[in-house]
Amino acid sequence: MAQDDYKMRTLTEIPRNERPFPKSPDEQSKRSSITARETVITVLHTSLWPIVVFGFYAAVALASWIIICVSSKRPIRFTNSYYHVPNTAPRLEHIWSVNEKYIRTARIIQTIAVLLAIPVTSAMACVVYVQSNDLRKSLSLRKTLALADQGWASPAKVTRVGCLPLFIAFGLTIIGSISQILQSSLTEQEHIKVQGGRQGSTAVSDVLRLMEDKSNDGGILVHQLRALMESTTEDDYEGSLWNVTGVQSQPHYGRRSSSDVQYQPQYVPRISSFVEYVEIADEEFRRECRNETERGGFYAQYTHSSTDSDLRVEFNLTVCMTNDLRISPWKATRDRQDITETLYLNINTCGTTGSSESGVRYKSVASSSLGYFELPSAFNGNKAGPLLDKYPSTTEKHRKRTDDSQTLSSDSQTLCSREDNNTYSGNESIMATKNKGPLAAVVLALFAEGSFISKAMNHPSSFVTAPPFSELGNPGNCAILLPLTGFLGTGECIRADAVKQESRVYEHVRDFIRSFTSVCSVPGSLNSALFMSNKLWMSGSKTLAVEYDAGLDTFKPKISQAGIVAGSVFLALHLFGLLLLALYAAVMKP
Repeated sequence: MAQDDYKMRTLTEIPRNERPFPKSPDEQSKRSSITARETVITVLHTSLWPIVVFGFYAAVALASWIIICVSSKRPIRFTNSYYHVPNTAPRLEHIWSVNEKYIRTARIIQTIAVLLAIPVTSAMACVVYVQSNDLRKSLSLRKTLALADQGWASPAKVTRVGCLPLFIAFGLTIIGSISQILQSSLTEQEHIKVQGGRQGSTAVSDVLRLMEDKSNDGGILVHQLRALMESTTEDDYEGSLWNVTGVQSQPHYGRRSSSDVQYQPQYVPRISSFVEYVEIADEEFRRECRNETERGGFYAQYTHSSTDSDLRVEFNLTVCMTNDLRISPWKATRDRQDITETLYLNINTCGTTGSSESGVRYKSVASSSLGYFELPSAFNGNKAGPLLDKYPSTTEKHRKRTDDSQTLSSDSQTLCSREDNNTYSGNESIMATKNKGPLAAVVLALFAEGSFISKAMNHPSSFVTAPPFSELGNPGNCAILLPLTGFLGTGECIRADAVKQESRVYEHVRDFIRSFTSVCSVPGSLNSALFMSNKLWMSGSKTLAVEYDAGLDTFKPKISQAGIVAGSVFLALHLFGLLLLALYAAVMKP
């Protein structure tokens, strides 16, 4: 108490002129609670930070989206597509490695853009709302927290305290969200094979080159076809036979089926043939089947009648093709061409020998298509293309074959009178025709001079295995291979103990002829024979180069053209709206 009295006395003893008085407003302490002070006015200035923030976000969003869109079509920093990189391009592996780095970087940047989309839009909306709304003067701490917490995006708040900039900001939030969702959902990662540099090449036949040689082949193809038909079975693997959906035939391609990767469109020839085999009436056979060997047609007849009481064998076979087989049905062009060949058969294995009114008649029509198709490649989904009507070359001048027909000498021959054992193997000159039709080659191989039937009828003793058979040996050894034995169901071969006499040889000839009466097995067998004929023909003159490449594994974004358009439109709307808000916040008064 005494101490307090002392302080009060000390204060009263201070001269009046030395006592502290309230300072002027400019000198008053802002922390003074005793003295009254005037309000300090701070002038606020507009800032360019909204534009800076917008520029950063726009750069991030645009960079990621542009890189993703471009890399979905072609490698970054390269003008060609993924499948059209020229072989002369240096360091192909480096191109793909750099492209992968760009794609990974774009993914990271896109993630950043997704995280920034809503905060940037909220910041712009908050500033514009404070600057434009009449309630900004009474903006409380709670309202400020609501704005910072994106509470303005609530539809209830927008309808109650909203203004035009707030409506725009609310719409931008929706557009920005849709934009980022579209970019993420429409874009997938696709693993592909790309060119790694030319690693090899092969040569295939070219139709133009095949047709250039107008000389005869000496019947080599027919002899090769006979050997092939004798040794081929249904279980043999054929590398040139490709499975093409929607093709009725068994097409032969000039190149083996493989998984090699091509990166530029390459075209090779393809020939496909299929046969129809039907029974016809005697009137049609008489009308269509004629002996026109002098005009280049094929006509053959094999007749046998045995008087052996132990084994009576009778058969009659007439074969004819009436079109001129001395002229190739193919033309020197790479465009598609279709031909039709017709074969007539009169088979009698149990009726009156030599009678054209007995037996069964068949008509076989072979339709063949020759042209070029696109090899499977990474560019076309590793699928073989269809047969092209026009060869897709703008610089190739197709050389057309002249109309001059190949003149081959043929002696006038007349059909011999039918006897008990009569053989006529047809016009031998057509054997040498170059570039035969596939059915013509098959018919010559099966029924012409030198065929199994012809040799068995003319020289049956050459097929007979002389007894006695050694008991230590194997009398069941194969003695004769029949053509198409693996397809007609005639057995693998004729055993040695089955041809002990000539009558047995005629019996096997009859059985072979009889196998052509099955309308179930013959079409498939002839289709296989046509394939073999096409294969042999297409094996010559391999002058067309085909390149192949094992390729490299890489990845790229996968997005459709519609996805690119939709994502770009929503991104553009979002950025344009943000730009308007940024300019408003930077230019208008605070």
